[in-house]
Amino acid sequence: AWRVGADDQLTQSILQWSFIDSRLIMLVFLPGLIFRDAIEVNFELFMLAFAQILIFALPMVLIGTFMTALFVMHVLPYDWSWSLSLTLGAILASTDPIAMTTVLKKNEASPRLKMHLNGESLLNDASAVVFYTIFSQQFLATLNIDGLGSDIGWAEGIEIFFRMSLGGVTAGLLFALGLIVILYELDRRLEQENNVLQVAAAVTVAYLCYYVAEMQFLMSGIVACVTCGILSSAYGKGLITDQKMMDSYLALLEHLLNTLLFTLGGVVFGETIANTDFRAHFGWKDWGYIVVLYLAVVLIRFVQVGIVYPVVSRIGLKSCWQEAIFFSYGGLRGAVGIALALTLDATV
Repeated sequence: AWRVGADDQLTQSILQWSFIDSRLIMLVFLPGLIFRDAIEVNFELFMLAFAQILIFALPMVLIGTFMTALFVMHVLPYDWSWSLSLTLGAILASTDPIAMTTVLKKNEASPRLKMHLNGESLLNDASAVVFYTIFSQQFLATLNIDGLGSDIGWAEGIEIFFRMSLGGVTAGLLFALGLIVILYELDRRLEQENNVLQVAAAVTVAYLCYYVAEMQFLMSGIVACVTCGILSSAYGKGLITDQKMMDSYLALLEHLLNTLLFTLGGVVFGETIANTDFRAHFGWKDWGYIVVLYLAVVLIRFVQVGIVYPVVSRIGLKSCWQEAIFFSYGGLRGAVGIALALTLDATV
C-alpha cells in the first residue's frame, strides 16, 4: 500500500489522480463515451421503441433506485441516511451493456433486443445522473458544510428534473443543428483533409454541448449529448464523407476513455482498501457485503424488468419473455456509474 506523505513519483501520481476535481471527471469522460453511443443509434428503430425506452429510463430507474436504497439502508450495517442510500441507488441505476452488445453483434441477435439495451443505456444514463444530482445534493446538505449541498424538497426536485431534462434536450437540439451545418460545409468528397475536420468537429461539438449545458446553464449535459448524437445521426450521417474514419476514431476515443476511467476507479478503490488514515478502514466483512450488494442489485434488476414487462411487451417494438430474461441479465453497470462514484468521492 502506498503511504500518504511519501515523496516518490508513484505515490504523488496516485494522490493527484485520487483528488481530481469532481466536475472535471464528468467533463473529461462522459461526453466522449455518451456521444459515440448516441451517434450510432438507428433513428427509425429508436423512435419506434421510444415509449419502451422511456419506461426503461424513468419508472424502471426510479424503482431500482428506491429498491437499492431500501436494501442498503435496512440490510447493510453501515447506518446510512436515506439521502445517501438514494444517492448510491442512483449511481447503481446506470447501465452500460457494452459487453452484452458486443456478444449480440457477434451472434447476430435481433435488432429489437439491441435497440432495447442500447436505448435504455443512453436514456437511463441521463435520468440516473439527474436523480444522482438531486439526491447527492440532499446528502451533502446533511454534512452541514457551507457551500456544499442543498436541502432539496419534492417540489424543487421535480423542478430541477424538468429543467435539467427538457433544458438538456433543447441544448442538444441546438448543438445538433450546429454540427449538421458544419458537416454540410465540410462535405466535399474530393478534399480528403475535410474528413479529419469532420471528425474533429463532431468531438468538439460533443464536448462543447456537454460543457455549455452542464456547466453554464445547469442543465443535463448527458441529455444534451444524447440528443445531439441521436439527431446528428438521423439528419447528418449522410453528410459524413468518411464514415469508417468517424466510427474508428470515436471507437478509439471511447476505448481510451473507458480504460482511463476504470483505471482511475481502481486507483481510488485501491486507496480505499489500503486503510490509510484519511478513510474508514476496509475489512473482510466489507468484502462480503460487496458480494451481497452485487447479488441484491442483480435480483433487483430482474424485479424491475418483471414489473414493467407487461407494459413494454405490448407497445413499441414489443418483446418476449426470452428477451426479457436476457435484458434483465444484460443490465451491467459501467462507465457512468464509475464516473458518478468518483465524482461523489472527490466531492466529500
